[in-house]
Amino acid sequence: MQEMASLSFTPDGTGHCLYHELIPLQSIGTIECSRASDIEFSSQTQEWEVRLPGENEPRFCSLSRQECLNWERANLECVLSTRKEPPNASPDHRTESLLS
Repeated sequence: MQEMASLSFTPDGTGHCLYHELIPLQSIGTIECSRASDIEFSSQTQEWEVRLPGENEPRFCSLSRQECLNWERANLECVLSTRKEPPNASPDHRTESLLS
């Protein structure tokens, strides 16, 4: 299966995507990366949990950290495309903010 890549832009010209090397992002400008999610181990549930910034409940849980990374890649582009601004973006943000 061929990996898909998408890059979207807000009206101020800021680009947003999940980072991967299918699009040579350095060729279009300065890159600023921030995590799209937090993947942390829960001592209570004994599972790895994927959480989005500002959300209390995990979006995905697994015994395998790699499964969480795979879920993040497969699902977060769709989740994040519904947001107007990426997590932790400042309103005066002018460089390509790429979610990794």
